[in-house]
Amino acid sequence: MNTDHLNTKKIKVAAHLEDKRVIYQMSFSWQNRDGSRGRKSKSTGLPVKGNKKRAEDMMGDQKKKLEVELN
Repeated sequence: MNTDHLNTKKIKVAAHLEDKRVIYQMSFSWQNRDGSRGRKSKSTGLPVKGNKKRAEDMMGDQKKKLEVELN
């Protein structure tokens, strides 16, 4: 009986929005299965003024993609 799936934990990704130089940046962090930390940042390309909701939606989509990629 194969029980490998019982020992693996899903990697959860934390996501944050930062405004750097008037552009929203997405930053992601997670802890790998071996205990090391991973980080990644990506620009939304959206100006800060009037785009918070759109940037949050982009961040949520990228977070889901990254979690699928890591697991």
